[in-house]
Amino acid sequence: MNHSKRSRTVRVAWAVVTAMLLPLAAHAALDPVPIEAFFKPAKLRMPKLSPSGRWLATLTSLPERRVGLMMVDLDGKQDPHFIEASPRPTWRGSAGSATTG
Repeated sequence: MNHSKRSRTVRVAWAVVTAMLLPLAAHAALDPVPIEAFFKPAKLRMPKLSPSGRWLATLTSLPERRVGLMMVDLDGKQDPHFIEASPRPTWRGSAGSATTG
């Protein structure tokens, strides 16, 4: 394929993609975000990206579980891992010993 034909194909492809996405953008502009959404507790807290950019680690909670660490493989090669936090220690006595409860 010569350069001018390839260029035209790319322009047509962009036009088609833009035409497909334009109605979605117009619809999104009509639906304002409800004010309550700004006051809900965050579902993901303290997200951190690994140095390689492959993993995302964040604090979150799953239904009926404690807060824990969620590790997500952004390459999609491994399933997400959820490591649930252990129960909070309860302090007993003046010696400062802790037990999990």
